[in-house]
Amino acid sequence: MLNDELNQDNTAENQTAKQKELKLRRYFNGNADQVFDKIAESVQSLKNDNNVANIFTELPSAVSIPEDVELKVVYKDGKNGQKLEYQIRWPASPSKRQAL
Repeated sequence: MLNDELNQDNTAENQTAKQKELKLRRYFNGNADQVFDKIAESVQSLKNDNNVANIFTELPSAVSIPEDVELKVVYKDGKNGQKLEYQIRWPASPSKRQAL
């Protein structure tokens, strides 16, 4: 009986943790100029309105990007092809990292 209750508690905690993490992706296909234009359009939208929901309409409410952010740029050359990723990241709590 106690094991069943512990398992139910752990399951509930895991479900809550999973609900807190949301991953949305957008894919745009085209030639390099079209893709760069789409990136520029998205960045301009963020600069103007600071609302991630302009890009991801599935978000239930506005998501603002705070002043203290990190830009992560990753290049990968692997068996599935080459990839360049840009990520703007910010922690849930204020960062202890020093600014540039």
